[in-house]
Amino acid sequence: MVTLFRSLKDRGLEGVELVISDAHKGIQKAVELSFVGASWQISLTEVSESFDKVETLPFSPFKSGPGEHSQQGQTRDRR
Repeated sequence: MVTLFRSLKDRGLEGVELVISDAHKGIQKAVELSFVGASWQISLTEVSESFDKVETLPFSPFKSGPGEHSQQGQTRDRR
């Protein structure tokens, strides 16, 4: 990954302040080595997919669908 970032810099990439990616440790380390002072952030897609992998209770607002009960015990209308 450092090689890729070096190649991008050689082709004119500059001023990188933020890199957004998955949580792969290699990418995080490459960002640290290649873009001094830049921040790294996990992508919201990765965070969202992590929530989808978590088992939730039937009343969870994250898993409620049409006609299912929300956390307050009321039917949610998802239009």
